[in-house]
Amino acid sequence: MSDVAKMAGYSLYTVSKVVNGNTSVKKATRERVLAACEELGYERNLYAVNLVSKTSNTIGMIVSQIVNPFYGEIIEAAEKEAARLGYQLVYRCSYMDAATEAAALRHFLSLKVCGIILSPVITDENRDLLAQLDKRLPLVYIDRYFADASHHVVNDNYESAALVTSHLLEQGIQPAYLGSFHGILNRAFLDRERGYRAAMETAGLEPLLIPGHRNGHIDNEDYGYASVTAYLKEHAAPSGLFCATDSIAIGAMRAFEEKNLRVGRDILLAGHDDLPYSAFLNPPLTTVSQPKQAMGEEAINAVTHLLEADAHGPVQQTLHSQLRIRASSQRSG
Repeated sequence: MSDVAKMAGYSLYTVSKVVNGNTSVKKATRERVLAACEELGYERNLYAVNLVSKTSNTIGMIVSQIVNPFYGEIIEAAEKEAARLGYQLVYRCSYMDAATEAAALRHFLSLKVCGIILSPVITDENRDLLAQLDKRLPLVYIDRYFADASHHVVNDNYESAALVTSHLLEQGIQPAYLGSFHGILNRAFLDRERGYRAAMETAGLEPLLIPGHRNGHIDNEDYGYASVTAYLKEHAAPSGLFCATDSIAIGAMRAFEEKNLRVGRDILLAGHDDLPYSAFLNPPLTTVSQPKQAMGEEAINAVTHLLEADAHGPVQQTLHSQLRIRASSQRSG
């Protein structure tokens, strides 16, 4: 550590504060010390540091689906922003299971993380645990949240759903909506349904909700496929469909194809999230591009802000999406 202090031009005391995650150090000082650490290859004993200080400069993050590119992009942005600010990010996946989420939360406590970013499992099972954690350290929800007073960074899902629905209406059709099955506490999906309903009602049309098919998941291709397949067994195909996610839309696309219904000709289709492969489908999928990089960065910034001594009140960020119009919602010959 003495070599780091000499290279950076600061005292051992200042260097110690930086490497131990003390947030009172000025940004320029912290960056200079960290640069010296990197150049000299200095590695601190994180376990010993955490044991002594009873905290760390580690931020924990839990997402619900590790294989979903949506969360992958958020994690990448959060990891880079944490490193830029002198923190490290560790992350776990809940796999949409409340018990797995609870175990991950308790694991983070044992690591003495300084804050937690969470895309929560959408059930009531961990409400008490989350309420306790919120009193002990910064707890920032990302993508979805439960209480209005919570710290959160989310997309404006009402606005983005209304954008997609209005676009489909402009094509002269009456689109249906496929979100989650009712009873699921997914704030993001509920807001997208509200946005869809509002756009339909503004156009003087009755909303048409396709029932979700409970197959163990509410946001993947199988769910979209099973839900649309079940619906088409008893109903005529709608003229258009807005799905709560791109993954659901991809499953729906397959279900339509099996009924010899061509997307972009017989039915117009749109999703939400703009996954990396959505532009390369046949036809390319109209969707909404969420600001995933900004979501990851702002979640880290929310945690570090809450660690400041003078931080007060809920930290809440509502970000805005962009509509990506592609061939799936454009009538072809």
